[in-house]
Amino acid sequence: MKYNFFFASPTAVLGGAERVMFNIIMMLLEEGHHVTMYVMSRGEQEGWDKIKDHPNLNFIVKNYGSEKTSLPMFLLSLIYLSYKNNYDFSFSSHTHVNGVLSFMRKLGLFKTKYLISRESTVIFERFFGLWRFIFKLIYRFMYGKQDLIICQTERMETSLIANLGYAPAKVIEVFPNPVNLTYISEQLASSQLEKKPFSTLIVGCGRLISLKKFDHLIISFANVASDFPNTGLVIIGDGPERESLAKLVETLDLTDRVIFTGKISNPIQWFAKADIGIISSEIEGFPNVLIEMMASGSKQIITTPCTDGVNSIPYISITQDCSIEAIETSLRANLKNPIDNSFNNKEYINQNRSVEAFWQKVEELIK
Repeated sequence: MKYNFFFASPTAVLGGAERVMFNIIMMLLEEGHHVTMYVMSRGEQEGWDKIKDHPNLNFIVKNYGSEKTSLPMFLLSLIYLSYKNNYDFSFSSHTHVNGVLSFMRKLGLFKTKYLISRESTVIFERFFGLWRFIFKLIYRFMYGKQDLIICQTERMETSLIANLGYAPAKVIEVFPNPVNLTYISEQLASSQLEKKPFSTLIVGCGRLISLKKFDHLIISFANVASDFPNTGLVIIGDGPERESLAKLVETLDLTDRVIFTGKISNPIQWFAKADIGIISSEIEGFPNVLIEMMASGSKQIITTPCTDGVNSIPYISITQDCSIEAIETSLRANLKNPIDNSFNNKEYINQNRSVEAFWQKVEELIK
């Protein structure tokens, strides 16, 4: 049976939450379902070319400068689209969007058979002050009409309920993030990266913000670089810390050993070439880039204990913390004792993290 789906996102910038939605949408389109993807603001972004012209996708992208200015049109669109299309499933993955969809459903202004919300981060461990107060209001007065709330890890679920003092919906379940294996394979097939720029390649990827601790990664790499002269570091992504990180590389005399790619449409090609894929974040809901590295065939993977979700994943190295010393220790150990876990990593993803299995569990729970 073919269904009608609705997805909503603040922007089309492919961060972790958007990537999860992209993976699900791509699978649904391949299965012949009809999907509406509503992007509230900031226009089209890179990475959606694969699906945006699919005949079964209604890709609605607004050019508002912010989510706030897009809100009135979004509310009107929710009423119009849901009454016109009679959605079977609706899905969102950002707290404020989750709240809007739930609240509109409470008012009877958004029609959908099932409403699914995914929590994108450990929100009360990342936001404080005014934002913490605002999010508590969203959970108290706007949440509650979801058929299912998905948390990425046990810690995320526990933290959410503990900080609120109640469960914000009747059904809350922990589902590990999925990977779309078809997309990974296609990205690898279209790779234009013929050879590695260094004999041994370390790859990090993410938005260049303080929380990701790329400065710790760069300094850790500087501390081991002289002992491993054929090793280089590639950092994929962009963000407000780009300039300061580039200056740090220059100060440490690593200009010839560190490459900033900026934001690129196919980071998968770099993951496939990585001898070591690394996540240096202080805190994450769950770092999707980690499982994408595994699916792409990175030989070794290092991560900080940025979420409890990494503890159950085999074949990876988990640092003691996100300090420079801990990252350096793990880097040195992996460089001294290189192991090719690429096959094991891919097998783990095939068996445990496919997007098809993820969505099957969703349907089983809410039906």
